Amino acid sequence: VFLLKVPAGWYGLTVRPFTRCIDCAIGKHGTTPGTASETEACKNCGAGKYLNEEGQASIQNCKNCISGKYSKDTGNINDLSCLGCKPGQYGSKAGAVSELDGCTECANGKYSTDV
Repeated sequence: VFLLKVPAGWYGLTVRPFTRCIDCAIGKHGTTPGTASETEACKNCGAGKYLNEEGQASIQNCKNCISGKYSKDTGNINDLSCLGCKPGQYGSKAGAVSELDGCTECANGKYSTDV
């Protein structure tokens, strides 16, 4: 009998015969190779991040919301899930998890109209 371990970012079918591995869905990254369920094999990318590709093996594949945007949610599937800072604010860091975390008010004598 020849057994292959399912790579991280994929999980195996639990019905015999085991004929293929299944990609983790977009918004999720792999955690542990050799797992048989999506719950064990795939975890949501964290807040402030998104992932728009299936079958990604690592949390490092999750992409940060760009500076000036943030996201409180996990498992985001694209950058449209990242919300923009309000007018009068500017982005202070990428991968922000809240408005307070990623948006800074413009100083006296300055403004921002970008949303």
